[in-house]
Amino acid sequence: MTRHVSPWLTVLLLWIAALPLHAGEIQAEVTYVAWKTLYLNAGRAHGIEQGLSGQLYREASIIGHISIAATAESTCVATVSGDSTIALLGDRVVILLPERSDAQDESNSAVSSGPARSPEQQTAQTLARKAPQFSGRLAVQCDAYDDRLDDRTAELLPGLSTRAAVHRIAGEGSKLSLRYRGRKLGDTARENWQHRLYTAELSFSPEHSQWKASFGRMQAGSVAGIGYIDGGYGEVALSNVFAVGLFGGAQAELDMSSTDLSTSKAGALVTYSSEFSATARSHATLALAGEYQEGQISREFIYQQFTFTSGGRVSFYESAEINVNRGWRQDAEGALITPANLLLNVRFVPARAIALNAGYDGRSRYHTWETRETPDSLFDDAVRHGMRAGAELMMLRGTRLAVQQSFRSDPSTEKFFPSGTYSLTSNSLLKGKLGAMLRYGHFENVYSTGVQQMIGVSVSPLRGFDLRSEYGETNYRFGPSGLTSESEWIRVSADVNLRTGSYFSVHSERALSTNSDGIRVFVELGHRIR
Repeated sequence: MTRHVSPWLTVLLLWIAALPLHAGEIQAEVTYVAWKTLYLNAGRAHGIEQGLSGQLYREASIIGHISIAATAESTCVATVSGDSTIALLGDRVVILLPERSDAQDESNSAVSSGPARSPEQQTAQTLARKAPQFSGRLAVQCDAYDDRLDDRTAELLPGLSTRAAVHRIAGEGSKLSLRYRGRKLGDTARENWQHRLYTAELSFSPEHSQWKASFGRMQAGSVAGIGYIDGGYGEVALSNVFAVGLFGGAQAELDMSSTDLSTSKAGALVTYSSEFSATARSHATLALAGEYQEGQISREFIYQQFTFTSGGRVSFYESAEINVNRGWRQDAEGALITPANLLLNVRFVPARAIALNAGYDGRSRYHTWETRETPDSLFDDAVRHGMRAGAELMMLRGTRLAVQQSFRSDPSTEKFFPSGTYSLTSNSLLKGKLGAMLRYGHFENVYSTGVQQMIGVSVSPLRGFDLRSEYGETNYRFGPSGLTSESEWIRVSADVNLRTGSYFSVHSERALSTNSDGIRVFVELGHRIR
């Protein structure tokens, strides 16, 4: 495999480091999970729009990246990037909001009170609005871990992360986006750092234009199954509702800002967007995409996605992938066309205090060029077919009861295994200064069963100062052997957010099991200029 370091990525890092900060972001909580689709408790009323992206957090750690697929008034649907990221209820999402447009600035200026500005002041204000503006944040981190049963596992790992966007960097409608994280690895004998560049994208979307384009390290439009590429994407509007696009590039290697030139990706797509009313809208994508390794077909597939939202009452999300098997793939899969993934989710809010959701998750493993010699029997347990249903009930004083039940099928036995999560939360005790949470979950599959229970308390004694603590237990039982595993943990965290934009977070956890007694402390110091 040939790797080439991309020097232009280093130039982008230096370029952004020299620009001033101007931030805008919003935090939301994951309220429902269906494989790569998440429902968040924030929507258009909070400034979230379709196409925005964000980071997925568990405690203080970034575990993945998301993009907004559909929005409602107070909720939105997001998709997770990458096959290895698994989101859970209660995970946190930070969404980077775009800068306000010139039209918004002018509208706000027109209705604001105050003395009239001179021509020179108006010219200066216009130039300021047209100058490049930076949104984002920069943070230094330190992650410490120590297993009290093994002195050799003590680690102290410093790190650095940034998420940034430079708006109007090359004129109106242009934007440069960057997501980066670096950390020192556990090798204390030498300075060994891992640098991961997730996004370095220059995009153009001029207002009132029929085209838009992106170049760099990015995702290929709305085609979730293609992942990240180092290449380009272009789209042209054919009418008010239809658009066509093309994308192509090399497989992005996030580590060390390198590119694997032996793997390429390309495709074409058609999109449809329509607004039926002020609150009802839909979006659809149909794409043909392919991955190729060293000139050989690795995978070719048809991708289809449809979303519909109607205010805050109804939202629907559906996506499917169908493999088109040519050459060696047809022999490996046994057919020219085979289904790969199917995802359905619907959320209905019949009343302000009630929300219902249901979904279906059908996934299948398939052969690629790298796994073409893998026996079919090893793919069986990777097939995921499951149904989900849940309900949320909002009670008095901000108390919420949530029930989520799912059933997963096992292809080898044709049996269904149940799993469920049940939680009771409140964030408005003592006039909003105290919150509490109870959560119980159980799961079952062909190999094991288990339960997880947790209790948590949060308190906000001062504006911008939050304290949280959690205690939980997990119990597993492994079916074939009858062995059991028990563990417990306690977590304490504190977050300080200053009006100046600076913030400080510290998260500590002690996890105790039969074979380990680990203590982890994560500290982050960052800055956002609003």
